[in-house]
Amino acid sequence: MELEFVASLPCLKVMCLDIVRYEYDDSLIHDESNYLETLLTSCPVLEKLTIIRDIFDYLKIICVRSKSLKSLTLWVDSCQVGLLEDHVVEIDAPRLEHMSLHDHLSRSIVIHSIAPYASVNIDVHFDGNDGYTSLDQDDDDSNSKRTMIRNFLTKISTVSRMEISYNTLEVIHDYSKLEQLPHFSNLSWLYASFLDSFWELLPTFLCCCPNLHILVLEFVFDIEESPMKLSSVPPCFLSSLKYVKLATQGTTKTSSQMKLARYFLSHCAVLKKLSLSKSFGDGIIKKIKKIQRKSRECIIVTGCVAYHRQDE
Repeated sequence: MELEFVASLPCLKVMCLDIVRYEYDDSLIHDESNYLETLLTSCPVLEKLTIIRDIFDYLKIICVRSKSLKSLTLWVDSCQVGLLEDHVVEIDAPRLEHMSLHDHLSRSIVIHSIAPYASVNIDVHFDGNDGYTSLDQDDDDSNSKRTMIRNFLTKISTVSRMEISYNTLEVIHDYSKLEQLPHFSNLSWLYASFLDSFWELLPTFLCCCPNLHILVLEFVFDIEESPMKLSSVPPCFLSSLKYVKLATQGTTKTSSQMKLARYFLSHCAVLKKLSLSKSFGDGIIKKIKKIQRKSRECIIVTGCVAYHRQDE
């Protein structure tokens, strides 16, 4: 794709760039290109942008800079190795209310600004096609991955709704061993997908969400020997958490299912409803219903399979 000029699009509000391929150009390889940024500059009232990347194009930097943008979706299917490494994403959109990032290709994702109380869907791991590698405890210079993750978490800490994948939670889990997580004081709705290998992050992460109202938790048990340790009680358990949904995938462990349900029922003082997926099984659900509840108003319902953004 060769852009010799960009026409003015003064009335355009919705744009979808679906598998747009940028052909080879020296400026693309050496971080000198600003094709996308130039295109967005010509759209002064653009409100919704969807970018579905072609991993075989030569555009190294995705720079989304817009004062009018309200919704952004960036999707990169990285099931195959792309032509370039070290892809970069930069977002500077102070009015952005909805942001969905599904990107396993970019090593650097920088958020300069989004709107406060935004809704985000995050599935990133900051390591490109190589897959996630652990943070180096001694790596804390201004250009390190650890610093980038710190800045990324700080910028999304003002959101009100968050959906987060186990890929990103793995990064946060690793980061939390080195530094304290920021507080997500505005967060009221959270969907999180957990693997059993980092269950200890659950209380740590929830302690950073003091005003959480709704929690949807999907969990996978793959390692039978992995014990579940849930000890600390987050502040939101005592003041704000009212609705919890639990769903299982993959191999499940009875003891862990019971511990997880007991963790919420025994400590959530204002819990109104605990919803369990059918995958818990009738026998486990009967045992869970016998657990003593800290909140007298709490009811237990079964059969929830999917979560809905407008629940409760």
